[in-house]
Amino acid sequence: MKRSRDHADDTLTPAEARLVRHGEAEFKRGESKPWQEVKNTLIGSLPSVAARKADSTDARKLIIPTLHKEKISQSLSYPVGAKDVSEALVSVPQFGDLQLNFWTYQFRNRWPSGDYVFLRVGAAPFRQTQGEIEVQPVPRVMRHRFHEYIVGTALAQMAKWLVEGAAVAPGQEGSLVFSYDEKGDEFITQSFASRQSLRI
Repeated sequence: MKRSRDHADDTLTPAEARLVRHGEAEFKRGESKPWQEVKNTLIGSLPSVAARKADSTDARKLIIPTLHKEKISQSLSYPVGAKDVSEALVSVPQFGDLQLNFWTYQFRNRWPSGDYVFLRVGAAPFRQTQGEIEVQPVPRVMRHRFHEYIVGTALAQMAKWLVEGAAVAPGQEGSLVFSYDEKGDEFITQSFASRQSLRI
């Protein structure tokens, strides 16, 4: 039994024929370009490897460096990361001097009661920086609530505090502390430079 095989129709459509005639006319007028020239032009329009590496380096410069990040138990979670903090603070004058630390000391011996700090910015003792940001863990089941508050409110307050404190003399910067009052179920912002607190 002979098998039949379908052959593609090689006949050009009217539209295809017009394109062929147009290309032939360009070729006769000397307006066409060799494929190698077109290819080189296309390749030349792409960013070089060096440029791509430079872009990558610039992107890394816009992320606040993390000096230390402690491991935490599965019941805890850090409520915000370096990317969110960096994006919120990229325009402050001190951005190039900011450093991040992720600490867990208040959870080491017992579960904290009452107010517990989860975010702080201020001068770093014993280190040559006027902008150390500390992130502390929160109960994992509450991470989403803390994250929304930090991204939506706390980081904007931190940026404002840094901008206003840019002209303050070294050693007088104070600190801005964000804590959670478990009993009152509320977030608290405290500026230890002015001793004023704002309950939200």
